[in-house]
Amino acid sequence: MSAHGISGAGTTVDFGSVLDNNLIFTTNYPGGGQIAALFFFGYGDNQVVQGSGMLTLPLAHWYFPPFPHISWQPDGYGNGQGGGFAARGGKLTVDLFGDGRTVTWNGNGDPTNYFCGKPFSLIFNSTSADSEVEFQNGIDLFGYTSPKVKVLTAPTSAAFATISGVISDSVGGGTLTKVGQNGYQAAGKLVLSGANTYSGTTSIQEGMLMITSAHVGGGEFDVVGNEYSNSGFGVIVTSSTASVPVSALVMDSTSTGNGTILEFDYNAQNTQGAILATNFTVNSATTINLGGSFHVGQFPLIKYEGSIGGMGFADLTLGSLPAGVTASLVDDSAHHSVDLNVTSIPRPAPFIVGASVSSGMFSFSAMNGAPNSSCAVLSTTSLASPMSSWATNSVTNFNGNGTFLYTSAVGAGPRFYQLKQ
Repeated sequence: MSAHGISGAGTTVDFGSVLDNNLIFTTNYPGGGQIAALFFFGYGDNQVVQGSGMLTLPLAHWYFPPFPHISWQPDGYGNGQGGGFAARGGKLTVDLFGDGRTVTWNGNGDPTNYFCGKPFSLIFNSTSADSEVEFQNGIDLFGYTSPKVKVLTAPTSAAFATISGVISDSVGGGTLTKVGQNGYQAAGKLVLSGANTYSGTTSIQEGMLMITSAHVGGGEFDVVGNEYSNSGFGVIVTSSTASVPVSALVMDSTSTGNGTILEFDYNAQNTQGAILATNFTVNSATTINLGGSFHVGQFPLIKYEGSIGGMGFADLTLGSLPAGVTASLVDDSAHHSVDLNVTSIPRPAPFIVGASVSSGMFSFSAMNGAPNSSCAVLSTTSLASPMSSWATNSVTNFNGNGTFLYTSAVGAGPRFYQLKQ
């Protein structure tokens, strides 16, 4: 993909990418060889510009720099329900006008920073996508109640999409819907990583939508699902103190017969509660999956006011945990929270500290071992030697505190040590 997405005199769009559905680029320019508006015409429901690298259309290439206009258009038969971007062969980063500006969804009465034009959906990825798309522009919903973000991936792909720009709503009343492809493609994951300020309802109809601790807009999150797959909502915990405020969190796929998923990915230790919901309702079997790092103890995952609506705590089930972590869900209704009680975590590998030489003797302390377990002290004169050739100097037992002291006579030349338990 070209560095700026423009070639020639600015009248030809050249993304250097593979295009789905034989898209045709057209430009509308009144003079000066610069773009006044850019339209994508194509057939079907998967009009995406596909490639890797950086995709941007700097304002220097626009005839009216204050009013850039990019849109996807349906074909003459009324087909084409959206357009967007897909990553193949590496991450694709999209900054529509090269300056990270906030753009207005669908125009919707605002002539500036206009993008999306006709489509109902902003699409990320496709059947051949294999990597992440990151959309860096902010998005102003501008009170629009029909915008959908569609994330599609091949069933065997780990591709996903991130909107890292801030999603806002300068008018108010705007909503957002996360959709898939009605079962024809795997519904991918969408991560909203910005400090989003919109407060309208977010509906997750297929696939997974995740926000981070940076989200401040509140709003309602409804996981409704469809008949093709389970759907879910999650939080990437990036702060040790911040809780994500939501006016309501509703887990309800009863009409589809599928369950729902709650996912928490802990990149920071947080004992305040990842989600702070005014109302929390569970109307369908909901699995809670957890990732990241944990500490031993009990802490809230979700705090709520009053009591859990619907079927309540009984419909919550603990799903996947990181390897070596043992934990259980706790119904702490007295404190209006759903807690995680972690009883064990993986023990970090033992390590060496305090190496010293005195009176012809070399010594170090071994720390963090399993109490009263055995440990081999290995050594070599060359770090290039394969592990199988390292010599076993001794086999020693850790004491009840998981430590021991190793000593040996100083030999000729350098020697490298490690522990093997």
